[in-house]
Amino acid sequence: MLRTILTAFISVLAFGVCAAAPATHFSVNQFVLVALEYDAHSSLAGVDTYGPAPSTFRCTVAATHALIAANKHLPKGHTLVTTCLHVAFGGPLPKGAAVAIPSKKAPPEYITVGVEYGPGGKFVGAQALHASLTIKTCMHESKSVLQSNYADGHVSAGNSLILYCVPVPSDLDKADGNAV
Repeated sequence: MLRTILTAFISVLAFGVCAAAPATHFSVNQFVLVALEYDAHSSLAGVDTYGPAPSTFRCTVAATHALIAANKHLPKGHTLVTTCLHVAFGGPLPKGAAVAIPSKKAPPEYITVGVEYGPGGKFVGAQALHASLTIKTCMHESKSVLQSNYADGHVSAGNSLILYCVPVPSDLDKADGNAV
């Protein structure tokens, strides 16, 4: 009985010490697959994220499998476009970060993709959040989302949230099949 009480006491002490320990630095270098579905009129119909993958190659393989599967399951006239989002940063990021992905020409819209990592750089999840018409609007909305999510506790203390403003390709006829 005494041994059980001592074990419980030591566990509580160890947890308390671990919980109070400062955040350790880490680096992330992964890829998240972003899949964009277009309807027959080339309007964005949906966005989904998958991952992470440890390399460009693995992300590209996943994108290829997604494109093959999409041909069997998408409604007639719909098209799937995929891209691999490179997530590379050093953390933790106590207030998160908003990142604009450059585009050679002005796309018709941007999609905000959120990627969250826990303490030590452990992947928590990725999700497409909202669309914006301009990069300026996307960045403004992303910074606002970061501020409110950290203030409201929607992002756990010690987690790093990065919001990427990803340009949405507009001209599907010039895409090489279905992949960007």
